[in-house]
Amino acid sequence: MRRIDAAVDADYEILVSDERFVLDFYLPEVLLGIECHSIKWHMGHEAFKNDVRRHRLISSIGIELLFFTWEEVTSTPDRVEAEIRRAVERRRLRLFSM
Repeated sequence: MRRIDAAVDADYEILVSDERFVLDFYLPEVLLGIECHSIKWHMGHEAFKNDVRRHRLISSIGIELLFFTWEEVTSTPDRVEAEIRRAVERRRLRLFSM
């Protein structure tokens, strides 16, 4: 995340429909959330249902979410950062060209 040309907040709390959620990372300038999923926290039927609802609510307030596995983050960090940089540029174009 060091080479991302935008402010990045870790463990960022947001409130949606009176519910509190924590994004792993948030880039407020471009309304981009980044989630690092692991089997430990995102496995099973209940976790799946909760994740789908959570993602839908967060998206409803204009935040785009990117998802990476913990394995991707630890084994290919350069690739993950490149994807995030592309998403930041895409979001800037979309948000600021109107």
